[in-house]
Amino acid sequence: MIQSPIPVPINGNGSVAGLTRYFASETSSSGDFVTCCRSKPAPKASQYQNSVKSTLKSLPTLDLKKCTRQDVLDYFNNGWDLFETLKAACLDDDTFYLAPDKLRRPLIFYLGHTACLFVNKLVAANLMDRVNPHFESLFAVGVDEMSWDDMDEDRYVWPPMNEVWEFRKNVHKQIVDIITDPARMQIPVPEGINCWDHPLWALAMGFEHERIHFETSSVLLRQLPAELTVRPPGWKYAPLQAPEHVPISQTFLDVPGRRVTIGKSFEDPTYGWDNEFGQRTEDVEDFKASKYLITNREFFGFVAAGGYTNESLWDEEGWKWRCYRKATRPTFWVEVDPEAAASDSNSPPPSPSPVHTGPSFARARRLSMTSARQFKYRAMWHEMEMPWDWPVEVNYLEARAYCRWLGPNYRLPSEAEWHCIRGDTPVLMPRGTANLEMEFGSPSPVNYFPPNELGFHDARGNVWQWSEEHAHALEGFRVHPLYDDFSTPCFDNRHNMILGGSWVSTGDEATKFARFHFRRHFFQHAGFRVVQSNKAVHHEDANEADALVNAHMAFFYAPTDEYFPYDLDISAVREYPARIAKESIRIARQCSAPMSRALDFGCSVGRTSFELTRGYDKVVGIDTTARFIAVCHSMRSGGNMKYKRTDQDGTEAILLATVPDDIPEPDRLRTEFWQGNLRNLSIHYGTFDLVLISDPLLHVVDPLSVIEHVSQFVNPGGVLIISTTANLLDGDKKPVLPGFAPVETRNLGLLVRETTSKFHLGVAHLSAWCRG
Repeated sequence: MIQSPIPVPINGNGSVAGLTRYFASETSSSGDFVTCCRSKPAPKASQYQNSVKSTLKSLPTLDLKKCTRQDVLDYFNNGWDLFETLKAACLDDDTFYLAPDKLRRPLIFYLGHTACLFVNKLVAANLMDRVNPHFESLFAVGVDEMSWDDMDEDRYVWPPMNEVWEFRKNVHKQIVDIITDPARMQIPVPEGINCWDHPLWALAMGFEHERIHFETSSVLLRQLPAELTVRPPGWKYAPLQAPEHVPISQTFLDVPGRRVTIGKSFEDPTYGWDNEFGQRTEDVEDFKASKYLITNREFFGFVAAGGYTNESLWDEEGWKWRCYRKATRPTFWVEVDPEAAASDSNSPPPSPSPVHTGPSFARARRLSMTSARQFKYRAMWHEMEMPWDWPVEVNYLEARAYCRWLGPNYRLPSEAEWHCIRGDTPVLMPRGTANLEMEFGSPSPVNYFPPNELGFHDARGNVWQWSEEHAHALEGFRVHPLYDDFSTPCFDNRHNMILGGSWVSTGDEATKFARFHFRRHFFQHAGFRVVQSNKAVHHEDANEADALVNAHMAFFYAPTDEYFPYDLDISAVREYPARIAKESIRIARQCSAPMSRALDFGCSVGRTSFELTRGYDKVVGIDTTARFIAVCHSMRSGGNMKYKRTDQDGTEAILLATVPDDIPEPDRLRTEFWQGNLRNLSIHYGTFDLVLISDPLLHVVDPLSVIEHVSQFVNPGGVLIISTTANLLDGDKKPVLPGFAPVETRNLGLLVRETTSKFHLGVAHLSAWCRG
């Protein structure tokens, strides 16, 4: 069977227990259900779901300097309708409460999420008011879990489906009003103004975000049992073979080395995500690459040769994932009854086309017809005959194991090598030349579309292509103030790049500039081609290359004489992260509070959490930024970590951040760290004797309501401490904290280094309450 989604028990009268018949024969390998709740039964086949304007045609991305108001409206409606066409393919409303992949939210989340992002970004840009504050919190934060087996299974109360559809309807109307009102939105962006800085960019951000989720949601729906979906009218699969029925003979083509420049100009008139901008130039040596993407036929040789059970072909991360998932085949291959397969004359065994000769391929050639017929293929909406000429779809870990099976000098391409393979290419591929933008509703034979000038087929499109390279920023990278955590949480050495787009990629994803990234164990419509080279891909440590991480490492860990190398008295403002922990412990003891568990929200790179172990038995650190949490894990396990300091003259130094010696390993191990969102803080974390919150409050729309929400996590007798560089509690508005008594308010100085000779003096305003 295909990897099953997880049945979602629903409390109260809204039981979806009947759906569990689809999962009776297989559940997740962990054996756990993701429990999600909603308040009342959802209606079947709601009027909103039935009224979706179905479309399968994608419009090209906008030129923000030349587009008309009607162009913008059409592009918005096109992306909105594409997304809703996909969601309306769910059999009924109960299906939306299922999580097809246990590492993702239930489908209802994504239906609300794309509309929620529009609202949150447009509110931040002062272009609209809130529509439903509760939904705009509930649907705000998706999932980018730290590993394949430790997702925080938040238990939300999901609303009825008709309310979510109504929310989308109201958001849609407000966006249309913005687009069509010249007083509210200037279209196009005038000459002399950078698109990045114009209000139209905020709208385009929502347009392209919706299109990303059109693609990622298609992966989730593909993991549902086919019985729970209804194929949209006009959805067309590619043929099993190219029209000429020419056998595919995989070969390696020579790629001459050259200088490659990667990146998009900030002057470009089309929307792009932050990681596309900037520039990197790299000299690439000669190498060879497979003419075609690796097909299902070729990958079958790896499967039949025991690739999934040969530990020597997998790295440590890959083997742990394989064992955890009990994987024996690609996710979208479906095992069928061998006797039924033997009678199926339409399933010829593959004839592996080796890329080189050797024992592995000799074994692959001797595979029996019966073993080849044990698999069918799960397309978007149903199981079908195995398309042996289509590209195999796997995660990075499987692709890398395949390369090891081929031999010692085979690997996935670097980003620069992929650019060499791609060659000279337009921003958008002309229709009919690549499987992009829903040319087909599936992958296509790897020899269906013509090759590029270098002889490579599917240099762009068909399926995304895994790269050996980790996600990283280009030189000149900067975040957009409306979406400062789109890419940066993924610069953590745990995400690998995918390049080239897939059959379902639209808008910006279908352009030549697209640079996306996923966890190595995640599934997308992604495959790979193989590079033959004796040169390894260099990975710069993402944390050392990350200016924000480096700045936080220095602020949190650098010794005073290193951070401020001058003979001046700064005792009142030095080492703020340690002082706020010391003050929190002092206040707790003054209140005679219990001191078992502490929560450090906004823990950044962990110093304050470690310092709190001086007074608390257990400390939980939470931050919204995944790469900070990755640093915390490294510091917890090893006690130190390298980071980079760059001075104003360009001089760079590699320094070592160290947890203080008087906090030994047993104390460090009394901490744990999680990525989380302050507004959606889950009861999963438990309750605490101390809740310490710092500057994350600067980035929420309604900090007072957030403080009130978080206060419920403080145990009776415990302490709540807010410390922030913006005095959010001045004026008439105060948080309503029933049962809490104010303890003290005070100011703490802090010193922030910009360069060797330039520092900023700040003041953190501390407020403390004790719960009776």
